[in-house]
Amino acid sequence: MKKTMKKCALLAGLVLAFVLALVPAFLPNSAKVSAAAEAGEIRVGTVSASAGQTVEVEISITKNPGIVAAVLELDYDKDRLTLVNATDKGLLSDPLFGNNYAADGFRLMWDDTLSTTNITKTGVLCTLSFTVKDNAPLGSAFISVVDPDGSIIDCDLAHVTFSFVDGAVSVVEKTEEPEPEPGQGEGNQGNQGEQGNQGNQGEQGNQGGQGNQGEQGNQGNQGSQGNQGGSDSSEGCFGAIGAGSGVALAVLVVGAAVVMLKKRKSDH
Repeated sequence: MKKTMKKCALLAGLVLAFVLALVPAFLPNSAKVSAAAEAGEIRVGTVSASAGQTVEVEISITKNPGIVAAVLELDYDKDRLTLVNATDKGLLSDPLFGNNYAADGFRLMWDDTLSTTNITKTGVLCTLSFTVKDNAPLGSAFISVVDPDGSIIDCDLAHVTFSFVDGAVSVVEKTEEPEPEPGQGEGNQGNQGEQGNQGNQGEQGNQGGQGNQGEQGNQGNQGSQGNQGGSDSSEGCFGAIGAGSGVALAVLVVGAAVVMLKKRKSDH
């Protein structure tokens, strides 16, 4: 009887060991856990911005035991921020983001489950562009990501554990551009005005030069007129000389006639 009980217990133990060995093969992929010794880490960056500005926030893998696929679900402060874009940086393969940025639980996905080799690189996974709302209160606007379904897996389709570090956009007051110190702008305008005055003076000087030319021209005209006057005077002198010669000739003719008459009388 005791031998029979021992045989039954041994058989039951063997059956239980066999069943436990078969259980993992029938579990869903999400229940498989990677044998990686170290967990991974994904970190969200932190930046500063003021109302109305658009900034980029990086999501980076800082520790990577080796994965081929991942799904990250985004959460952020919707009272202060609006998601406007998501850009893959090529660290993982086959990105699938979608463009419904206003959706709750926006997801970032990478799927290269056919790969037989894990990706172990670290670096920037993607960048998210956020616009700070115009009425956003000052303070820290949180940004976080999580692995919602245990979908960060390796090439054996086993789940890889990751920790997550939240980031933020620090909403700060707008920085106004400094106004120019008193006198600087006016001084420049004064210099410009002085240059303008100099330009006007130069223009007037040029006009004055033209005036000098005009004066020379007038003098030339006067000289010409003077020459013309001299010509007229010469003509007047010649005219006067001509008139005197005529009178003298007439006197000579009369004198000759008188002489001839006296000679004729003496001949008779």
